Order: sequence, then structure tokens, then C-alpha cells
Amino acid sequence: MKLARYNEFIVAIAGTGIVIGLLVIAWHALDLGSRPRREPGVIVKPTKADKPAPAQNLVFCPTLTDPTGAFQYVPVAVVVASDAERDPVIGMYAKVDKGYSSGDGCGAVQYGGASRTFNTVIRDMASGEQRLLLDRPGQIMRIELPDQKCSAGEGRTPCGTILWHVRMDDTNRDGTINADDALVAYVSGLDGKKLIQLTPRDATVLSSQWVAKREKWQFQVRRDMNKDGRFTEEDGSVLLETSSRTPSEAQPFIHESILKALNAAAK
Repeated sequence: MKLARYNEFIVAIAGTGIVIGLLVIAWHALDLGSRPRREPGVIVKPTKADKPAPAQNLVFCPTLTDPTGAFQYVPVAVVVASDAERDPVIGMYAKVDKGYSSGDGCGAVQYGGASRTFNTVIRDMASGEQRLLLDRPGQIMRIELPDQKCSAGEGRTPCGTILWHVRMDDTNRDGTINADDALVAYVSGLDGKKLIQLTPRDATVLSSQWVAKREKWQFQVRRDMNKDGRFTEEDGSVLLETSSRTPSEAQPFIHESILKALNAAAK
């Protein structure tokens, strides 16, 4: 075979390989794009289509202690025993291995929106009593303890209270509690025995702040306005407010006349 002909043959094979490779990549992209997006989370309603939950190990996260030293809080997460990088799967009645694992990391920090922190142990340091915050698995996304200088208005929550951000309900009813479901703000005393709901169960918390001088909590929340089973930018957001002295479910505080003027300008 002449050298020129041989080179043409090699180039043809290489070109065909590149085209096939690009077609394979495109097919995978289209296949992945066509699949429904499913955020990792807490499986609450297994179906026949779901694979059995893999063995999981408990992760006892570093303890948090309130400024008075009366209580400690231990967030509890899980990792897949065979591969910690796999999506978290916390079955409602899933078996958890007895071989506990621990470390400096914690599910809430390491996995962000896919938090593996599903409960918190509350420990009374004086009596030694221990109890769980939740009576069923959820996703605990934030635990805000009082600051050492809370009496001076510093920190994110008043003295003697804890602000929790928790997903406890499968709000879009897809069988899994995950980032597509409502993230709700709750407040409790340091003993965590009574959770008071601050934001609506059908809305997800985007941000929160304690306005200490006015004894108010303010929340930015988002409802699923387009009813697609998720909380996305297209749904917009609203601002809510409640008292931090006598907390109850927060209510909108932007005046109706202002809303009408803004909506008119946005059209």
C-alpha cells in the first residue's frame, strides 16, 4: 500500500472514531437530559422501582454547645457504607449498620443541599438525659444557637432559643424528602422539646435574619407558584416577619399598596 493511500486510510479511521465518539457523547447527554431530575434525600415512600437501600453507617457530627453550657446538640448523619460519595438514601425504616463512623466532617457541611443530617441528639448536661429532636427522619439544614453576646443583640437568634431549618414533609409527594421540598423554619427552647413553626409548610426558606432591636425574625421564602413540584427562581419570593419574643407563623409585611404598585410596574 502506498504511503499516501495508507495515510488516507488512517485519517478515515480516526475521523470515523471521532464521529462515533461525538455521537455517543450526544446520546448520553440527550438520555440524561430526558431523565427526570431527582435530588438525593430521605426516601419516605419506597416503590417497587426503587432499589433496596444500601447499608449505611451513622456519622455523629461534632457537638454543639449552647452558651450556658446546659445542653449539647449532636447532629446525626449517614453515609453509604460501601461508598461515601454515593447519593444519601435514608429509608424510613432502613436498617443502619452498627459500625458507627465519625470524623471532623458532617453531612450538613459536606453535602450541602443534599444534607445527610436526619436528626439531632439533645443532651442535658446536668441530668444526662438524651432525646431526639425529631420523631421521624427529616433533613436538618441549619441549627442556629444563641451567640455568647445574645443579650447585646449579637448573633442570629435570641438568648435561650434555637432557630432550626428543617425539611420534615414530602411536599411534592414524590416519595423523597429533598431539595425539591419545603424547607421550614422552627424555633425552640434550648431543650428542643417544643418546636414552633415560623414559616409556612408549603414554602421553602431562602434566608432568615433576627432584627434584635425590634425583636423580629424576618424570612425570605419561596412558594411553588408554577406548581412544577420544585422551588425555583421562576417562582419569585416573598418576605415574612414574626415576633422573636412571642413567635408564631410569620406573615407578609410589605403593604398591599406597595405590592400593587410593584406588580403594575412589572407588567
